[in-house]
Amino acid sequence: MITIKNHINYRKMTNVNEYINLTKALLNRIGTTTFYIQEQDFVSSVTVPFFKQIAQIASDTLLLIEKNSFYNACLLSTSIVESIIQLTWLDVDIKKRSQNYLAFGLIEDLPRIENHPEEYEDTLECLKIIEAEKFLKKNPADKNPLNRKNYINHWYNIDGASGFEAMVKKLNQPYINKVYEMYSILCGFKHFQPFNIVRLFDIKEKKLFENEGQKFIASQITLYSLIEAVNIINKYQDNKIEFLDIMARTTELMKNDLRFPLTPNR
Repeated sequence: MITIKNHINYRKMTNVNEYINLTKALLNRIGTTTFYIQEQDFVSSVTVPFFKQIAQIASDTLLLIEKNSFYNACLLSTSIVESIIQLTWLDVDIKKRSQNYLAFGLIEDLPRIENHPEEYEDTLECLKIIEAEKFLKKNPADKNPLNRKNYINHWYNIDGASGFEAMVKKLNQPYINKVYEMYSILCGFKHFQPFNIVRLFDIKEKKLFENEGQKFIASQITLYSLIEAVNIINKYQDNKIEFLDIMARTTELMKNDLRFPLTPNR
């Protein structure tokens, strides 16, 4: 008989409740702010819905934490990281990239349009308007402008990024670098990696237990990303969200907290 011992010891997580309270305070300020989408304006048409969705994900993550559903909170917080990386990527060249982001929605819709011949003519006209040829692969499968396979896979490929890691490297911003390191941990939850699953089970006692480490990283990355999202949206809206006090306190907290709270002691 083989006896498996659980050698994972969890470090004490500090400040987790303060991260949660700061996130709630920031969400309250967001909730009392009016955002405007200007007519025929690419920037506000992208940044406002993008930001509102990030805020909604942050709110939903807090609800999961309050229900002690820490694993699912970590799962959802991966979306926050993915969204903030893309929002930061947009921010580098906001006018051009917002236009490309909106235009690429039509490219992604081509598989559906393929089954609706009645939409071909209108779609071809729209493809000309958005200058769809800029999204073509170097070696298209054919000359059919309605063939989705002829185009790049993602909207950000046009600016030389193959994926999130490539965007992070090109951005080379301390904040984004840190977020991406935390993202590598969070992805373990999304893919049900054993390293994260086993943390839910006490092998000696043969029972599940609550994992404060998961609560910590979900609350920390949610607040961290929400602050950066506010910082970006404030650039493009007249109604500014006050957040510098929350950012200052969060920075102070993170100086004293573990960088990777889910890493076991060795």
